[in-house]
Amino acid sequence: MDVYLARQPIYDVMRKLSAYELLYRADERNYFAEGIDGDQATAILVSDAITVFGVNNITNGHPAFINFTKNLLLEDFALTLSPKEVVIEILEDTVVDESLIQKVKELKNQNYIIALDDYMGGSEFADIIEYVDIIKVDFAGLDRKEIKEIAERFKKLGKKLLAEKVETEEDFLYAIGCGYELFQGYYFSKPNILKGQSTKLDSIGYSDIIVELSKFSPDFQSLTQAIKVNPSLTYKLLQYVNTLKFEQKVTITSIRMALVTIGINEIRRWMLLIMAREFCKEKRDELLKTAFIRGVFAEKLAVRSDQYKERAHEAFLMGVFSMMDSISGVPLNNILEELPLSEDVKNALSGEENKFRRLLEFVIHYEEADWDEVYKELSVYDLDIEAVLRLYLECVVYTDLLFKNKPEITT
Repeated sequence: MDVYLARQPIYDVMRKLSAYELLYRADERNYFAEGIDGDQATAILVSDAITVFGVNNITNGHPAFINFTKNLLLEDFALTLSPKEVVIEILEDTVVDESLIQKVKELKNQNYIIALDDYMGGSEFADIIEYVDIIKVDFAGLDRKEIKEIAERFKKLGKKLLAEKVETEEDFLYAIGCGYELFQGYYFSKPNILKGQSTKLDSIGYSDIIVELSKFSPDFQSLTQAIKVNPSLTYKLLQYVNTLKFEQKVTITSIRMALVTIGINEIRRWMLLIMAREFCKEKRDELLKTAFIRGVFAEKLAVRSDQYKERAHEAFLMGVFSMMDSISGVPLNNILEELPLSEDVKNALSGEENKFRRLLEFVIHYEEADWDEVYKELSVYDLDIEAVLRLYLECVVYTDLLFKNKPEITT
C-alpha cells in the first residue's frame, strides 16, 4: 500500500538547513485532504514516519517539527518519538487547561522541545509559555507592526522565533531585522511529497493483543502467540525494535525477545502506532497463511536437528520473512536492511549458502514437491518421509486453527 507525507525545510539566518516540518498527505496531491480530523492525520503521519520511512531517513538527522493535537498529547502519542528527533508543535486552536499544562510540563521534563504553531499574538497560551522553546509566527496573517511586537516580547523571555509563511526576500530580511532565527515558507521551498510502501496488516489477533495489553501485567507468551500468527505484524514489530536506540547493538532472535527487549510500555506505544493506520478490511491474503505455515514448518524441523534446535525461533522468522517481499511488495533486500536479524539468517534469505539457507531450501523443496531434493536432506532432521508429511500436515492444521481465531497453542 502506498503511503505519503510531505516535508518542508526550515532554515536559519545563514540559509542553512536547520530542521524539517512533516505534514500529513493522503496521496500525491500536495495539500491536506478534507474529511480527516487532526487526531487521525497526526497519528497516521507519525506512524508512517516511524514504521515506513524511518524518521532519520526523512530528516537526515535534523529535528522534525510535527503538529500534535491536544488529544494525542494527552494520550502520550508524542512519546513514540525521541526528544532528539522531534519538535512538538502545539496547534493554534488548542484549548489550554490544567491537563494540558501538566502534560507540557512532563514533556519538558523529558527534554522534548515545544513550539507554538501559527502564533497570532494572543494571551491564550500564557499558562504554558514558560515551557515553550520556539514561537512560530504567521507572517501571512499579521502586519509588520504585530510581527515586530511579538519578536520584542518573546526575545526578552529567551524564546526562539520562527517566521513561517515567508514568501518574499522582503519578508526574510524584515524577519532577520526583528530578531527571528528560523524561517519557513514558499520563498525557500514548498513542501515536498515523499512516497513509501506499507505492508498490509491482517486484522487477525488484534483483539487478543489489545485485551492482553490492557492487563496490569500482560503475559508475554500470550502476546508472542497473538503476534506470531500475523507475519506482517511480526515484520512491523521487528522494524519498530530496530528504530529504538540501545547502548549496545541488539540482535533479535525471537518475537518474545523483541517484546521483552522493548518492554511493556513500548509495546503499548507500538500498538498505538499500528492501530493508528486505517487497516485494510479485505479478505485475508492467502500469502499470509502460507508464510506462517512455512515459518512453523521451519521451526518444527529445526527443533528436531542438533544443527538448529538452539535457534528454532530464528528458523520461524526466516521462514516467514522469506515471503515478505511477496506480501508487502517491497524488495526483500530493502526489508532485510531494516531488520535486526542475525547475520547468517539475513544471508540465508539473501541466497547465500549456509546452514539456514539449506533449511529454507528444504522447506521450499517440500512445498514444491521436489522429492529428490527432500530425500537428500531427510537425515539432517532424523525423519523419514512419512514423518515429514505428518509434520507438515500438523503445521497446516495448526495454522488453520490460528487463522480461524480459535488457537490451540501447543508449540
